Amino acid sequence: MYIEDLIARVVDIARAEVRSGKISERQLARLTGLSQPHLHNSLNGVRTFSPKAAGKLMKALRVTVPDIIWRLPERDAWTPVPLLRGRVGPGAEAHFNSFDGFAPFPTAVVSGLVHPLAVRLAPDSVLPGAYQADDLVLLDQNPDLRRDPPPGWCWTTSVFGGQRVRFVRIQGNRLWAGHRQNQNQPEKWESISLRGQNILNVVRARLVWIGRKVEKAPGGSFGSPRAGD
Repeated sequence: MYIEDLIARVVDIARAEVRSGKISERQLARLTGLSQPHLHNSLNGVRTFSPKAAGKLMKALRVTVPDIIWRLPERDAWTPVPLLRGRVGPGAEAHFNSFDGFAPFPTAVVSGLVHPLAVRLAPDSVLPGAYQADDLVLLDQNPDLRRDPPPGWCWTTSVFGGQRVRFVRIQGNRLWAGHRQNQNQPEKWESISLRGQNILNVVRARLVWIGRKVEKAPGGSFGSPRAGD
C-alpha cells in the first residue's frame, strides 16, 4: 500500500460519511480548515488531496492509519484495537498506557465499547473457568460499569499487588474479589478496602471477548488414533 492508496481510502471514508448524513461538507470543511469548494471537488474526484490535507481530513474524521488499512471499502468490517504491552496475571504487568501495536477485531464486536483494549492473559491457577493462559481478551473500559460492576462479568482488577482477572462486587467502601474456586461461595471472596482509592484505578476493565489459538493436532494424519488409544 502506498501514500496514494491511503489518501484514496481516506477520501472513500469521508465520502461515505457525507453521503450517510453523519457529517456535512460544511462541517467537514470547518473541521479541516479547507474551503468547502476545495473539499467538494476533492470528494468528487475533480481535485486531489495533498498528504497534508489528507492528514487534516483523518483528524477531522478521527481515523488512524490502522483504521484505514483494516477497513474494507464496502463496509467497516474490522476495527484496530490497541494491544497492551505486558500481560494480566501473576508475575506479569499490563501497562494500560503503553501499547505493543494493534489487534484487529470485527467491528460488530467492538461497537459500543468504551476505549476498547486488547491484552493477553498470563498463567493463573484460579482464572475464571472461561479463560486460559495466553488467551487474547478484548476489554471494555466503560467507567459507568466499572463504578458499579454488574454481577456475572469478569474484570481486570488491580488487587493483591498486581493485576488479576476476577469476579467482583462492591459493598460500601469495600471491593470483594472471587475466582474459579470460590465463584459460588461469595463469603470466601477476598476483601479490599476502597477507602481513599478511586474505584476506576482498581476495576480497570470488563472482559467481553476471548480469542484462543487452536492447539496443533498430535502427530499422524487427521483422525488417526494415537498410541495407546
